[in-house]
Amino acid sequence: MNPISIERFWKAGGQAGEGDVRIARGNENTLVNKGTLGHRMASAIQGFARSIGLMRPDTTRAQRQQQAMDSFAASLRNRYGKANAEVALQRAGLDQDGARLTGRAIRSAILAAEGRRDATGLSNLAGMQKFLPPTAGNTPSDAFRTLVTQLDPGLDAERLDPQVAKVYAQRLQEAVREEGRMGRESISPQDLGDLARSTLKSVLKLHQAGRLEASVQARADYRDALGAWIRDVAGGRDAGRVMDRMTTALKAFDKLSATERLDEVGGGEFHMLTRIAISSFMASLGDPAASARHALGKTLMDGSALRETVACIDKLITTTIMQPEPTTQAGRMKALASNLVQALGVRGAFTGASGDDLDLLGTASSKSGRPSTQVMQQLLTRLDAVPTGAQALIDTIVLSRSGIDPETGIPEWHDQETLEQLEVLLHCAQGAVGKPMAALIDEFKAALETRSDLPPGLRDKLHAGVEVLRGQLALGAALDNTPGFPRLPDERLWQLFSTAGQRSDPKFSAWSLEHFNQGSVGGLQQAFTRMLEDRHNGVALDAGWLEGIHREATRDNFRTEALAMTYREDVRQSPAMMESILSMARISPGYRMDQTDLALRLDTDTTPQGRAELQALGGNDPWFGDMEVGGTLSTNTLLMKMPQPPDPEAAKQRAAAILTAFHEEMGRAQNDDDKLLAVARATQALYRSHLFEDGNTRSVVFIAMNRMLLDAGLPPAVLDNPKAAAGFGLEEFARHIREGQQHLASMA
Repeated sequence: MNPISIERFWKAGGQAGEGDVRIARGNENTLVNKGTLGHRMASAIQGFARSIGLMRPDTTRAQRQQQAMDSFAASLRNRYGKANAEVALQRAGLDQDGARLTGRAIRSAILAAEGRRDATGLSNLAGMQKFLPPTAGNTPSDAFRTLVTQLDPGLDAERLDPQVAKVYAQRLQEAVREEGRMGRESISPQDLGDLARSTLKSVLKLHQAGRLEASVQARADYRDALGAWIRDVAGGRDAGRVMDRMTTALKAFDKLSATERLDEVGGGEFHMLTRIAISSFMASLGDPAASARHALGKTLMDGSALRETVACIDKLITTTIMQPEPTTQAGRMKALASNLVQALGVRGAFTGASGDDLDLLGTASSKSGRPSTQVMQQLLTRLDAVPTGAQALIDTIVLSRSGIDPETGIPEWHDQETLEQLEVLLHCAQGAVGKPMAALIDEFKAALETRSDLPPGLRDKLHAGVEVLRGQLALGAALDNTPGFPRLPDERLWQLFSTAGQRSDPKFSAWSLEHFNQGSVGGLQQAFTRMLEDRHNGVALDAGWLEGIHREATRDNFRTEALAMTYREDVRQSPAMMESILSMARISPGYRMDQTDLALRLDTDTTPQGRAELQALGGNDPWFGDMEVGGTLSTNTLLMKMPQPPDPEAAKQRAAAILTAFHEEMGRAQNDDDKLLAVARATQALYRSHLFEDGNTRSVVFIAMNRMLLDAGLPPAVLDNPKAAAGFGLEEFARHIREGQQHLASMA
């Protein structure tokens, strides 16, 4: 169970004062207030249903109530300190056995904790007063006089250098606030004395060395650099600008560190001085609390530049082997972010923060759920951590993905992240050396061929990955030479071969497709490029052409789940088993010569009209076998069985007949509607026939259909559901294509 923030408890408590707040059933990170009208109605209905035996009793309620109580107490201690939290729980009556965690009790406890924290902070500052130097015309306190006379050598409390006295007083107040963590902890008189002594000694040391004035300026410069960074974060500036500000701030800290001769550049003094500087900057603003709340909200909002940056730092540190210097710099950037969140969270009252959780580092992620490639490139460039040689790129990937999953025995490099890392590193290398991407890909592939030390599976995976990038370049150029074809950016060309669900999923990418079927994205891009070039060169749209497109689209394509088994050491020790698994994993090119079946989801892939048409095919065309609805696979599945073709040429001959009929219908077409209907009819006939063992959607719907559309002078399309080519009625499918034409135009 992840900790639930005070912000979320405050929000839940405000929904209904007398409602019990507990953990939601089935979601341990969500709170529910049972006193809201909706929850009261639901509880009444459930209670009635249980009373007549229609529902079982809720056996988890007490446990979920206790979980909420424990989580609230832990969050309260973490935010306000243990002592303040215990007093607050007591005042709210939540320290008693059987206490109810109501909305009113939650808010009462939080307000009490805030009050205790403020009182503790004031108490700490009051206890500090006796250690301050005297103001003009006043005599030193006994505590201050004792403090300076006990120094080695001792000083006269009444003749302390004015600059030393001023800087000491300011830094002692800052240190007391930081040491007490802005009122979270009470500082004992002895600890206050020790803090005053160490602060005065450090100021005197700088003064005696002639560096006190430089130290004051260095701290001011660091505060200003952090302030500029905070302004950009709060202003919603892009990640590159935010990184530049962080880099500038760290340079300012390095200057401060050199001036004050700090022991550890990234140690405790770094964190302390950073929080002090941030608090000092926020205090200089017109409304510090409101400004802190605004900055905190911008910092924590999903997809913010700082969260993107931290997510990339986390990914970079865990998946890339860097030299010590950039690794340290990345860690310091992350520490800046952590300190910013802590300082803003204390400075701004939580009740107005628009962010949902103060733990930035625990929830750092980009809006897509994975680090942005662009932000990763910016980070690597600013860290000067880009490996530029092809062998160095390979080594970086190998060293960072060298483990074995103990449960499956499959290497760590067999995942989508390896492909994402390859893309990031190649793009970064391109920016660093200024070479065309095509040249870098050639160098990378040549280097791969020399790496006999690599596992064959990894070498093949990386080879397939660079073919995706090469295919983007070739397909992009072909689209540029195709008038009227909507131009997608290279990194979005994979969407030509996708469903609506995949396109709408921010976590989905070309690498998701490629990892599912190794070689598929590169093959599809090459086949689509060939289709465009064949049209330009006047190559006929016939059965031979369709087979060539299928071979291009499925060359070196593998079903990844089966392929992964060949990476296991025990399987590799058995050549016979290796070959058997590879045979199952490999997608066979060319027209099929064996039986197959077409599986469709009843709810999304079919319509009543489409099912009627399929039923008619099964009864009238020997190419099709029985149609099974809701059978052994699932109650939501329609399965159209297809027997083995009567001879090896039968599938090709069927394709030829369908395409001949298409050309004849096109010759009779009177308008664009007639042409669209002809394209829909031919696409359905080809797809329903399932002429290939696998890859029918790729060859027929993604590529051949768009060739037919372009040849007819119609706009190309990207369908929301490619399987509509089988399960929709003819006119329904024609409308689906028209919608797909509009989708593609809008995507560009």
